[in-house]
Amino acid sequence: MHQKFIKQSVFNKIVRYLDTAFPPLYKSRKATNEHILFDVLRVLKYGIPWRDASRNNTVVWQTVYKRFHQWRKYSLQQISK
Repeated sequence: MHQKFIKQSVFNKIVRYLDTAFPPLYKSRKATNEHILFDVLRVLKYGIPWRDASRNNTVVWQTVYKRFHQWRKYSLQQISK
């Protein structure tokens, strides 16, 4: 599923990092970091609109957009330290 974008091993490392940096707020949450990352990669690779980000409708596009910007803000703060 994820090999279209990056290697599976790299994808898994990124998901593990996101899970430690951004733990889920609720255990039954549909919007896992894995789903969000996959949708973000689709937007970045194909240049599709954010509204079309969630292919399987498990997550609304606003969640994908918001989470991406949270990750981006966090990573920029880590770089500037």
